[in-house]
Amino acid sequence: MTSLVIGVAIVLFICMLLFPLFLSLVSLRKKGVKPLKIDQSKTRNPRYFGESFAALIEKAWLDYDGSGQIKLSHIEKILEADKTNTYPDNCQSVIYAETEDFRPPENVIFEKEIYSCQDAYIEGNTLRALYGKRSIVLGEGTNVIRWVDGEGLLCVNDNCNLGISASSAYGILLGKNCFFRRLYAPEIRLGCTFVDNQLQETRDTNVEDILGGDVKLNEDILRNVKYVSKNDGDENGIINATIISKHTVILLEGVVVKGHVRSHKSVVLKDRAIVYGNIFAEGDIYLGEGSRVCGNIFTQESFEAERNVFIGRWGEIKSVIARGKITFGENCRVFGYISSEDQGLCVPDVEKLVYDREEEGNFSNIDVPFWKSNKFFPPSSIRRIDFASAEEFDNINYSIFRKNKRLKEVIIPEGVKKIRPSFFTVVQI
Repeated sequence: MTSLVIGVAIVLFICMLLFPLFLSLVSLRKKGVKPLKIDQSKTRNPRYFGESFAALIEKAWLDYDGSGQIKLSHIEKILEADKTNTYPDNCQSVIYAETEDFRPPENVIFEKEIYSCQDAYIEGNTLRALYGKRSIVLGEGTNVIRWVDGEGLLCVNDNCNLGISASSAYGILLGKNCFFRRLYAPEIRLGCTFVDNQLQETRDTNVEDILGGDVKLNEDILRNVKYVSKNDGDENGIINATIISKHTVILLEGVVVKGHVRSHKSVVLKDRAIVYGNIFAEGDIYLGEGSRVCGNIFTQESFEAERNVFIGRWGEIKSVIARGKITFGENCRVFGYISSEDQGLCVPDVEKLVYDREEEGNFSNIDVPFWKSNKFFPPSSIRRIDFASAEEFDNINYSIFRKNKRLKEVIIPEGVKKIRPSFFTVVQI
């Protein structure tokens, strides 16, 4: 009897073990069954918001009966922009503009998504989200709560807030004092100048001509350096190596590195420095005026770029990613993706936005006491620096005094062994 029970138990166990396999085989043999499509590229679609909304509303519009309601993820009120020129102050309807350009009046708050088949012109409105099949122009002071995405050019005037995400399949022109979290386009121009809603084009710079068309990286490694000058390179002043350092790495003016740069602290590129590869840092990354990076940039802290900085190359999507803040100066370009977990800002008013009142007050004394700072730009109120000792001078992050427009006098104590290049860089007006 015991043997019979054991045998039955074994048979039941085998049946339970094989039952899921049997069901899988039956399901596989059914006609018309397609395997689940899984994206193995492990990449994030930077235009996910816009493309998802566009697919949803385009499908729903095919069945729209003109009732003023449309089925998206759930039933929504919809307003046809071609049939009206007036909107409530707080518009609670999804907007669909089909045959005419979308030009709403100012000061309207759109609390639902907007879909525009033609060009869209927004002047000082607040909007939740906007997708455009063609070009989008955001006038000065426009506030985006969630996202904006377009198939054509996205032109953003000064003093705009771009919400969580702004993207374009064509390109982005971004004015001054604009806030953002994520940007994506084949080419992003930051810090453009707008006059009467017309873009003032700057002289185009061919990055390939500057780099000689050759971006081949060298696999040699230069370890634990702090300062890199042209004297450290070959006869042409080029560093043919990848730099990996536990120190803050500072590339001095005009240095060219045909490799990557990785630091356990910060990375600083002075004016006109070029890195052919990627830059990764645990601390801040700072790019001086006219510097160029052909690869990706990632920092665990903050990122700042002066004017005329280029990142990436046309036709190649590269990324600038920072856990902290991202700040760009005038006439910068990024070919690809920009993302900040904190806040992005384009051409800020340094005196008003970068430093708070308490911090400004701490730096406003005539004689500045010893301090160590991880910031690269001090408040503009500093006019005189008086170092108490050579040790204080040697330990301070001297880069924070570069291009200070009001700094008139620096008292250097006895015992200083070296005044590093770029300490007294003159501001170009």
